[in-house]
Amino acid sequence: MSELRNDQMPDPTPAPPPAEMPRKTTQERLKEITANIERGIQELFSSDKYRQYLATMSRFHRYSVNNQMLIYMQRPDATLVAGYGKWQKQFERHVNRGEKGITIIAPAPYKKKVEQIMRDPDTRLPLKAPDGSFMTEEVEKTIPHFRPTTVFDVSQTDGKPLPEIVSPLTAAVQNYDVMMEALRRSSPVPISIEPIHDGSDGFFSHTEQRIAIKEGMSESQTVSTAIHEIAHARLHRRPDVQLDHDAPRYQLAELAGQEVLFTNGRIDREALPEGLYCYELREGDSGYAATIEASVTVNHFGSVITTQPIEIPEQGFVELNDDNGLSFGDGDEMTIFEYVQHTAKDRRTKEVEAESVAYAVCQYYGIETAENSFGYIAHWSQSRDLPELRASLETINKTSADLINDIDRHLQELCRERGIALDTETMELPPHERLYLVDEIRFIHVQESDSGYDYTIYDAATGKQLDGGQIDNPNLTPQAAIDEICALHDLGDVSIQPADPQLLIGMKDSDLATLIEQRFLAESTDSYAIYQLWPTEETDQHRFAAFSQLQKQGLTVDRNLYELVHTGPVLQGGGFKETPEILNDLFFRFNHNHPEGFIGHSLSVSDVIAVRNNGELGCFYVDRWGFEPLPGFLDQQNHLRTAELSTEDDLNMIDGIINNGKAHDNADKEQKKPSVREKLKQPKQTHIPKKNMPRKAERDI
Repeated sequence: MSELRNDQMPDPTPAPPPAEMPRKTTQERLKEITANIERGIQELFSSDKYRQYLATMSRFHRYSVNNQMLIYMQRPDATLVAGYGKWQKQFERHVNRGEKGITIIAPAPYKKKVEQIMRDPDTRLPLKAPDGSFMTEEVEKTIPHFRPTTVFDVSQTDGKPLPEIVSPLTAAVQNYDVMMEALRRSSPVPISIEPIHDGSDGFFSHTEQRIAIKEGMSESQTVSTAIHEIAHARLHRRPDVQLDHDAPRYQLAELAGQEVLFTNGRIDREALPEGLYCYELREGDSGYAATIEASVTVNHFGSVITTQPIEIPEQGFVELNDDNGLSFGDGDEMTIFEYVQHTAKDRRTKEVEAESVAYAVCQYYGIETAENSFGYIAHWSQSRDLPELRASLETINKTSADLINDIDRHLQELCRERGIALDTETMELPPHERLYLVDEIRFIHVQESDSGYDYTIYDAATGKQLDGGQIDNPNLTPQAAIDEICALHDLGDVSIQPADPQLLIGMKDSDLATLIEQRFLAESTDSYAIYQLWPTEETDQHRFAAFSQLQKQGLTVDRNLYELVHTGPVLQGGGFKETPEILNDLFFRFNHNHPEGFIGHSLSVSDVIAVRNNGELGCFYVDRWGFEPLPGFLDQQNHLRTAELSTEDDLNMIDGIINNGKAHDNADKEQKKPSVREKLKQPKQTHIPKKNMPRKAERDI
């Protein structure tokens, strides 16, 4: 055996321990995560990867693009994520041993006390002390901050089964008619089914402001095409601006992440083309723009024109900082026409965005859609830099989330309206949303978000929105968030219990509707009235039936089966509109932005709209596609006489004012819909019960 030489002998002295790596700070970790996200975005746009990302986006449409990318990069098959403690406390599940978490970015705002000048709450002018100095106060401000956090997918946990959240339309477009009606309500423009001979499945016409879908296609193809064209209509409704060489020029600037036109003066909103938005800036103590507001009276810094709306929170302003402040580039000046041309996206980008939105939304509802259109996306992305790619992803994310939320809302409403019985779990709100009843007086709707909780407070008796806001603390439990909301709004020592969402649905009392109709028929100004059917056995065959279906069954549109639920003035925005355009405007408004006081269901098939336009009164049946004229639906003389008789029964007085007491002879015959508070005392039901209401004529006579 050969011997080891001295230089081959093992060293008896122990090796020094490895130098301990310094722990990364939160900012260093965030910087590293951000760099990974940017690399992920640049590598994303191959057809397979991008398709998987859109599927992830559909499941996490309430998350930011950053967190969607992080979930996709670490666990693309994730379906529901939550923190370690949240799985235990809220869902009674535990994370399995050895599971690797998913790193995302969570908001972690902190409070900081600062000294600032006191201002008059009305004029916003600085307040002075008797000695002439400015009065100051110490206020607590919330400073935005973010930190990495770890979440786990439901597949990494075990324990109590989660409630099944089943969409009524996840199969081969089950309840196809309901889905199409939900899409119609969610569309910003009218939809029609018609022959198309150019080889396309559908189109969105900017000039005609409508969507056409090719007739004769399969249900899934029709639905996916409709979603695609709705995405185009939401994304790419360019304002109709005419070239005017003498038009005023504004300065091009950047504000809140988008290019805007800026001016020191004020802008006439009424003169702006449809599709453009105007906001005003308030000057701060430093002499620069401090906030974005809808309107500024005192300390007006300037006005901006935008192509995309800026979300103004409940507090009424967006505070500007270094990240979202007003900045000027090269000082370019543009007319509104040039600005619209400058911000317009090319055709390929429009198609990528619309196709992406349609795919994500269809994935969410389990609707099959063609995947052969993703091949060109990789080629499209090669000519785009990172800011452009990120901007498109932000647009796709927001549009998909908004469209999914709108469709979900309309689907739930339609199921209630049409008495579609779903499983108990299906009728409940998703896990991230809750509805509570406070002392049988108020409802609080709570929705979890990346930053914490969004909430809205409703009056239980009327369903009217009272207040709302945000709780910027994602670490709070839902119960703790509710406690903080109650403390914030001085609700006192209250009892809180879970509430059924459908209890917010209600209608106006019929006796008041009679007198409101009297005023509508008697006035000469341009106005509208909306009539809806009572959910009774007598109206079963009429409710939500197409006009042609009624004709086949030998049924007529009978005024006596309808109740007046809302009236209002026709707002034409400074220009004359034809009646069909007014009808489309009303359909959009009463499906997207209900006016205050309206608590009927969203406009739907079988509803009737009466419109007085330019002195002419016409009635129209809301059909499956479009509106069918109803001559003779309203007979002014007869209905005025009916209202007159009912008013004469009340103290033999006709004064045209809704302040008379009720006729005693009719007191026993009147059968009112129960209030929301009365509904709370009734047993919970899976859908709105049908009522055997007396006919309108019987109640009035």
